[in-house]
Amino acid sequence: MDLTTEDLRHRLKEGKIYSMKRIETAMANFSETLTLANQLGAEVFTRKGDDIASAILQFAKEYRVGHIVIGRPGKMPTWKRLLGKRNVVEHLLEQAGGITIVILDTRKYDDFEGRILDPRAGRGET
Repeated sequence: MDLTTEDLRHRLKEGKIYSMKRIETAMANFSETLTLANQLGAEVFTRKGDDIASAILQFAKEYRVGHIVIGRPGKMPTWKRLLGKRNVVEHLLEQAGGITIVILDTRKYDDFEGRILDPRAGRGET
């Protein structure tokens, strides 16, 4: 994680990560994720930093991490794209320097409009 629990709460309250109506869900998911990670024997680290991608890559280099697995980013508004903004995944891909970046498609089944995706076929089927 790139920031402490307190920093996350502060950013959530300011609406910097999620809209105000999604804060409770986000905090519950965050807590559940940390609990599951601990139950599975993972070591949980926290980092502070203004640039999430840089904090992740700094950690990866310090601990000689070979792979970073991250969820697919949400859609960015067109106006942000026009201003040259990029998401964390794009920053990671640009700055990875030999570290493998794996991007998981975290969309729900409904997001595929009822299609079942067969990776062997290379296309979606209904």
